[in-house]
Amino acid sequence: HIWDGSEWVIDHSKETELKAQHIAQLRDKINELRDVKINGGVYVEAVGKWIDTDATAERNILSVKASFDLFGDMEIAWTCADNSILMINKDKLMQIWQVLMTAKTSNHANALRHKAALEQSDNPADYNYTGGWTKTYADYLAEQANG
Repeated sequence: HIWDGSEWVIDHSKETELKAQHIAQLRDKINELRDVKINGGVYVEAVGKWIDTDATAERNILSVKASFDLFGDMEIAWTCADNSILMINKDKLMQIWQVLMTAKTSNHANALRHKAALEQSDNPADYNYTGGWTKTYADYLAEQANG
């Protein structure tokens, strides 16, 4: 508010500035959640296991694919998110990669949807960006702990 000489009135320039700050803060939080979801693992129904999806896991997946390309199909021991061992071949690797990429692109698209909705929001400070994300291994463990 500012004093106009006779009464207090809303300072719209400050209101716009505050809204822009809220949008910037929430965009950062959306990006953080997107990255948590992308790096938090995926459940691959075809193999019945949670698979890590962080940068190291993704690099390992690409290394295994390179091994298959160089040496042909074989079975390789893969450590899953729960530290169990899964024997994978090229077909299983491709199933894992497909689920990983689907989750990754879905989370990127969800982040973009939330950012667009945030820009249109009348009250960005109260915008709820928690919906539409893929489930992570940590989410799964929390569900299991809560019964």
